[in-house]
Amino acid sequence: MSAPRLASLAYAEEFVPDNDVTEAARWNGRELGATPIGPGTGATLRLLAATGAARSVIEIGTGCGSSGLWLLSGMPADGVLTTIDIEAEHSRADKGNYPAYVAHAIRLLRPGGLLALDNMLWGDKVADPAVRDETTTTLRELGKSLRDDERLLPALLPVGDGLLVAVKK
Repeated sequence: MSAPRLASLAYAEEFVPDNDVTEAARWNGRELGATPIGPGTGATLRLLAATGAARSVIEIGTGCGSSGLWLLSGMPADGVLTTIDIEAEHSRADKGNYPAYVAHAIRLLRPGGLLALDNMLWGDKVADPAVRDETTTTLRELGKSLRDDERLLPALLPVGDGLLVAVKK
């Protein structure tokens, strides 16, 4: 990728900055070993929640809480965010179980409901067919299956570490 393209992506990632609360959450997350979303991904989640006037959001993978804060900032005041994580101590999402989580999420989504998955580029590994570790392969195959799922209208956004979004038809 050219240097100007990388500069543009970095500029876009920081275009809408964290506020003091989300910045503190990201800092705390790093201290705990949880990988927080960046401000570009957060701003995108906020935009998607606001665009859909999301009144009910389920987040799998609480992490450090920064993504939840961004989602809440895009939701109406009476919106409800339910966040679930398998590791309370470190709040790390479980990539190996993404396919099962996604299957349940699609089942629960109403028509017009939105599915959003972070880390779907997995540090540029998903785009490299030579990388075949278990996590990368799982994410690559999941992305392809969502792309080809006729119940969904998907897009893979090059924000943060890759944000796959899909609307249920």
